[in-house]
Amino acid sequence: MPGKSAPYRNISSKKDEYGLWIKEVLDHYEEKKISFVVSSYSSSMFLSFAKRWPERVESALLLVPSGIAHGPVLPMMGKMVVPFLKYYLRPSEKTLDAVIETMGGKDDPVWREFFNLMMSSYKMEMKPPREYTREELTKFNAPLLITASENDIFFPAGIVFKKAKEIFSGPVTTVEIDSKHLPSEETMSDVCKQTKEFLFSDAEFS
Repeated sequence: MPGKSAPYRNISSKKDEYGLWIKEVLDHYEEKKISFVVSSYSSSMFLSFAKRWPERVESALLLVPSGIAHGPVLPMMGKMVVPFLKYYLRPSEKTLDAVIETMGGKDDPVWREFFNLMMSSYKMEMKPPREYTREELTKFNAPLLITASENDIFFPAGIVFKKAKEIFSGPVTTVEIDSKHLPSEETMSDVCKQTKEFLFSDAEFS
């Protein structure tokens, strides 16, 4: 999670310090320009970088992305915050299921193990990722593939796709998937195929 790696570094999203952190990594490995594959929270971190160093982005896939637009707050509170609190107060298979049910991955043993570890022993970053405006991204025009789901409680496809057309000046390809916030293994297989075609060919998707 952002800001939680060791050694600890207090990074502020308001100051675009996530973008600075990404730049430092690229500088260390002497990478001048690369393609990005990001999802969820890391999408906002990527946009922090794209805002300040747009010339260093070749292209990017944004999967169920933050940083563009979010869904209604009240449903998020009821379907996510309440189950999280119930689990923290009374950890059990039942309360864990309630969290996974909303996020996706309920029947996936890998996601279950992930959530069990995350919820029981990890301090998560609870501050929501920031969203970016057209004015902030005026110099960013790299090709984007944005993949999202209307069933994603955090970043619904319709809202994300509409806002993406408003804030990005470069070519944007959108793909809607049938998923919650956490895509299934089958869905991810399709996403990976589309990503390869996007990054390594001139293919377009409807």
